[in-house]
This record gives sequence, C-alpha cells and structure tokens, in this order.
Amino acid sequence: MKVANKFIYKIFEQRTPGEARVVTVLNVYISDFEGYAYKNGDNINISGSALNNFYFPRSNSKFYFTSMLYHEMTHVFQWHGEFTAPGGLTEGIADYVMVKSGIYEKEKYTKPGTGQKWDEGYGVTGRFLEYCDSLRPGFTAALNKKMRNTYSDNYFQELLGKKLDQLWRDYKAKYGNGNIPEEEASDGDAVGFPFPGMM
Repeated sequence: MKVANKFIYKIFEQRTPGEARVVTVLNVYISDFEGYAYKNGDNINISGSALNNFYFPRSNSKFYFTSMLYHEMTHVFQWHGEFTAPGGLTEGIADYVMVKSGIYEKEKYTKPGTGQKWDEGYGVTGRFLEYCDSLRPGFTAALNKKMRNTYSDNYFQELLGKKLDQLWRDYKAKYGNGNIPEEEASDGDAVGFPFPGMM
C-alpha cells in the first residue's frame, strides 16, 4: 500500500503536505456485501464474495487485487471538490491512476473514443482524461488540484482553453466516432474498474 500511496502522490504531482490529502491511517476491510469495493472515509471496503467470484484464474489474483487497490486508494487520496465533482469524474480519475500504474487488463480495458458522455466514469472518463493530458501534460494532476475545495466544468476551459463539451466532441472526432448515433457509438466490451462482469 505504501508503494501505491507514493505512486498516487506522484501522479497527482503532490510534493508537499499542503498539496496532498494526508491520511494518517488507511484501513482495508474484507467482508461480505453486495457489490465489489467502495471507499468510505479513510477506509476501503472489499467484498469477499466478489473476490471469490471474479478473480480468475486464481494465479492472477494478486494482479487483480493490486489493480483494485490502486483504483480504490486513489479515491482516498484524490480531491473531489468537497463532493461537488461528478461521480463519473472521480471514478474516471481513479481508473486513470490505475492505468498509469500499468496494473490493469490491457486487452479488455476500455478503448479510446468509447462512451456516450465525458463523465460516464471508469474507463470512458479515464481515456478522456488521457486525451486531455495529451493537450497539456499534467492536466489531470492540475484538475485534481483545482478540485480541492469545489468543482466546476469551467476548470477544463481554464486549463485547456476550450469548453468541456467542445473537448468531448474533439475527443470523439479524433477516434472517428464523433457523429455516430448514440445507440451505435457504445462499445459493448468497454470496461474499466470493476473488471469485466463485476458491475
């Protein structure tokens, strides 16, 4: 967990205690509940039954568990605008960090350009954030810093010079699906965290 914590601070470019969300104790609990995993305060709760049902093959269990920890730990250390940021954005940032760690299922993960809206969450939003990073290196870290006390869609324009809806259209057009009707634009195999079949 220490390695993941340091990695998250690095991705968020949080070099001082004043920039980072300091957590004295982070608890991880494994118990039986419906769903997969969630963050509650400085606690990560993981479903034991989900671990049993979805970690196949068993030889990859450590890989999957580590990937999930990167995602969930990001929720603990990210800023969320005092809960004013869209839930899909905070989930997308968590997936973005997981992807940056390199510990995720590359073959099955959401492909760039998929999704119906920028804040759909998980892999869809994570891939959009990667696109924004390509326009300004360090964009996602800068966005996270802005979200310390509140959230506004205007942060995208402040950081990238374009309104959020225009950035989404540009992103979709880059991957050749900017004008595809909604029912045809989605990728049925698009996944992020949780892993395939876990939602």
